[in-house]
Amino acid sequence: MTKETKADKLQSKIFNANRGTAAWGFKQFKEDALVQLMLDLFERESSGLDDEQCKIVSKSLEKISIQLSAIPDKFWIRSSIMEAFDKLKDAYIKWNEIEGSDEKAAKSRRKALKKMRKCRHKLSTVVRKNMYILSQAIDLKLVENMYEALGAIPKVLPEIFINLAKALARFHKKKLENQ
Repeated sequence: MTKETKADKLQSKIFNANRGTAAWGFKQFKEDALVQLMLDLFERESSGLDDEQCKIVSKSLEKISIQLSAIPDKFWIRSSIMEAFDKLKDAYIKWNEIEGSDEKAAKSRRKALKKMRKCRHKLSTVVRKNMYILSQAIDLKLVENMYEALGAIPKVLPEIFINLAKALARFHKKKLENQ
């Protein structure tokens, strides 16, 4: 039996995060798609969304939560990712529960959006620090399903979710370039 060197340990931690891989896709999800979703919500700071629009966004975010539950239990990162995403989803619900279009409502939505940013940052930190583990825990189909769920939002509400639609198009274009 040979001793494992530092180089051997490092080599075992190397993973493929190239364009078109699951790790790349999840990175794009947290760094581009979620950011663009929040930018679109920022544009609606003064008015929010009506109940039907909110249901579309909430339903898509819930579908993503369900997709994340497909990460196998044997990976501890599953619970950290799910917790961070569920907090982001809850922050969105609080954002949209704010009624009115006056300055007080806009200020409350700004505060709720700030909470969403913190939740996205937490998710991003967990993923960034544990990319190797994540790359072992997910596959590209999971990421594609998450994007499909998110894609329902600009499909139904294209005039509101312009930035999100662009992020989704970028993901699909870059994914196809790699195939």
